[in-house]
Amino acid sequence: ENVICHGIVLGSDGQKMSKSLRNYPDVNEVFESDGSDAMRWFLMSSPILRGGNLVVTHEAIREATRNVLLPYWSSYYFFTLYANAVKKPDFKPRLINILDVTNLETLDSYILAVTHNLVADMTDCLEDFKISESCALIQEYLDTLTNWYIRNTRSRFWDEDETAFNVLYTCLELVSRVMAPLAPMITEKVWRGLVSISDTANLPESVHLAEWPHIASVSSKLESTSRHTESHNVLSQLKNDDLIATMSKVRHIVTAGLSVRKLHNIRVRQPLASITVYASKHSSLSKYSTLIEKELNIKEVQFVGLNEIDESEVAVSKVLVVNARALGPRVGKNVQTIIKAAKAGSWTLTKSGHPVVTTDTGEDYTLTEAEYTMSQVEDSSKLAEGHFGAMVSGDDFIVVDTNLTTELENEGIARDLIREIQETRKTTGLEIDDRIDLALSLPLSLYTAAEAFKDMISAEALATSWTLSLVEKAEDQKITVKKA
Repeated sequence: ENVICHGIVLGSDGQKMSKSLRNYPDVNEVFESDGSDAMRWFLMSSPILRGGNLVVTHEAIREATRNVLLPYWSSYYFFTLYANAVKKPDFKPRLINILDVTNLETLDSYILAVTHNLVADMTDCLEDFKISESCALIQEYLDTLTNWYIRNTRSRFWDEDETAFNVLYTCLELVSRVMAPLAPMITEKVWRGLVSISDTANLPESVHLAEWPHIASVSSKLESTSRHTESHNVLSQLKNDDLIATMSKVRHIVTAGLSVRKLHNIRVRQPLASITVYASKHSSLSKYSTLIEKELNIKEVQFVGLNEIDESEVAVSKVLVVNARALGPRVGKNVQTIIKAAKAGSWTLTKSGHPVVTTDTGEDYTLTEAEYTMSQVEDSSKLAEGHFGAMVSGDDFIVVDTNLTTELENEGIARDLIREIQETRKTTGLEIDDRIDLALSLPLSLYTAAEAFKDMISAEALATSWTLSLVEKAEDQKITVKKA
């Protein structure tokens, strides 16, 4: 009742939505192709809830499916795929409990800490009717769950690590509870699947009958806490903002490394020799070197403190460009003074990442996102041949060695072959744990790499036997798999 929106709903042609013009997607077609949750999410995450305008198009509605519903469902599908393949008798996943917390691996602690913050933030947002902000929280969380936690723990599920199953089950159970008001259909489907395979007693049949997860440390407007599920008390023990901040830096390093690959057209399956991370808090990052190596497909990660290098060695820097048109109305005639100070490098970043420009008179001006752009400058004269740099965050930066040896090139070819073999496994209809007999007929350019990395290919493809033959022409290349 207290929310007032002044936005306008527009059709796909930019005009006001009109029945006579039919300038909007057919609702029944949307429900049939994308589902009602996609439509619901599109509306609730839209700027119209914040007073902005809303353009209704089928493509915009499908964005909800791609960015939220599919990652959520994919996480659940991955969990059930591996959970149903577990060979341990009577295995059933369960919620993490207090006794588990002290023995968790770092990535487990990280994703549970992120889940803690999600529940806390969703509680605050929904109690204050901040619906679109709640949708943004869910989308960000699902990106972390699928593109960071699951991707980096996949091998543990293959190894039937019960803790990994319990952690992912806990994440899916909790995100389903807090996501249910926003996407009632898909969360109900996932919830019923989780209930059917879990070891957690007294779960209601429907997610919409489940209680909201409670965190004792959250300042909640809910009057009674006794109604909340006792098993969720563990959430209060999972808060770890320091770990989240450190892992965020690790993810920024990975993102910067991937950007270097993309900029120089180096595929991720091609291994590289090394990356050097120049960071102010490099000691806290060094324990994640294996994770960075895996994510970037790098053989070695080196860490150097920013205090260990002088200004002449800094190969990458940020340049602040002030948007005079956006800043002018706010600061008036001081805009030119601020621009001059920004060009001179007289600025710092706040903890939230916004630049603070200090003028000659000693005045500080904090710029908003619309009032500036940040660009990256690379000084190639300070970099060896084949080395490229990128900014991470703050003053931290990386330098990637992209020079390729014959061995690195062959490993890259072998990894490409593994991908093709895995695709052939899928099209043949094999299960994820099926062993195979593998036959490769390859031209010389691929034959040498396959021979050099035979053991790696066999292990990744689950090949109990294989044959390797040489063909003269690339078009005669063939991959044959059959269940062993």
